[in-house]
Amino acid sequence: MKLKMASSDDDICAITEHHMRTEEGYNAKRPAMDMEVPHDWATFIKTCVYRRKPMNGIEMSQNDFIDIGSALKPALVHRKKDEQGNIVPWTQIKWIKIKRDVPFQFFYKTNLDDSSVFNQVDLRRGSLRTRVNHEDFTLVPLHDQLLPIADVKHDQLLDLLPYISDYNKSFVQNLKRSSDLNPKDFPALQEEI
Repeated sequence: MKLKMASSDDDICAITEHHMRTEEGYNAKRPAMDMEVPHDWATFIKTCVYRRKPMNGIEMSQNDFIDIGSALKPALVHRKKDEQGNIVPWTQIKWIKIKRDVPFQFFYKTNLDDSSVFNQVDLRRGSLRTRVNHEDFTLVPLHDQLLPIADVKHDQLLDLLPYISDYNKSFVQNLKRSSDLNPKDFPALQEEI
């Protein structure tokens, strides 16, 4: 950037030949990407950098989504009292601490004072003697097959088909659809209709 004095009666300072770093190709290493399918988003995240460290984008398959609720429901319980016999004030908890070495237990405080002690809650089902061991759980996938999308949403995606690359058109065309899904159940979709 160069400063040049303008030759006028007011002696105004004018900026000439101003260039931004982006105009000089500073960010030219990251080309524009088309985001058409979920794989494109995973690829984009892997190219991002945060505080000079690359982001670790992990592309998940359908089997990576685990049904934790059904596995833990028979083994865990919503405790009303903590280990000391005090009633757990669920709405007044301000600080929660979870430790790896004591699974299915958490420690809580109802204030943010560092000098106060944590109360402990064990969420495993059973009495103190017969609590379930955490190694007995078997995790199952959340869904056995691909989830369908609503017919309305599928029709909207098919309207965008001319703008999608030939490589990804089969992905969009082969999405499972269901007429049982009501668009009124999805407020964001309802606004678009």
